[in-house]
Amino acid sequence: MFSEATRTQIGGKFSSEDLRLFNFKQALESAGIHVNYPAGEGIIDAPEGFALTDETERAVPFHKIELEFLRSIKETPVHIVFNIFKDKVGYIGESASIEIAYALAHNKPLVLLREPDFSATVPDEIREIIEKARDAIHIIDLDNKDPHELTEYINELISNPIDYQLTDEDKKVCMRYIIRLIREKKDDFKKMEQENA
Repeated sequence: MFSEATRTQIGGKFSSEDLRLFNFKQALESAGIHVNYPAGEGIIDAPEGFALTDETERAVPFHKIELEFLRSIKETPVHIVFNIFKDKVGYIGESASIEIAYALAHNKPLVLLREPDFSATVPDEIREIIEKARDAIHIIDLDNKDPHELTEYINELISNPIDYQLTDEDKKVCMRYIIRLIREKKDDFKKMEQENA
């Protein structure tokens, strides 16, 4: 069984249009895995298209929530991506792709629930980094596993260290896109504040 410290976060499209990601969160938690993000059990609001899942997120600038999500990736033993959105099986959007590259840069075991299908918004450089690490990325339908199978799989995954062998240049590219993503989230929050003033 997991220790109390076993945590993860779920990357993917947080949207009220498809709540399966939140059902998956409940399945992980019933298997003994604490999920840091999404923080809530569903979407409570989406100002400027940024999904809020918990009341505590309302007063927090979007870029700070994203920074906390990235910190969670760095500090937890595994990163899981629910890459299913509506009828888009394998869907990976721009933000999720950058978060995946960040997990790779930190040698975190990475699980995608389906074969990746990159959105046109995913930067080519980020897609290339993910594709280079493709053979070491775990693709398994965790959403169809019972709690015992989830526990076994995640325990096995986190007990085996991984090195994706990203180059220093790959890591610089990743950080450049992280900075851009944070800047965009910061600008979106400022725009919302100005509109609501």
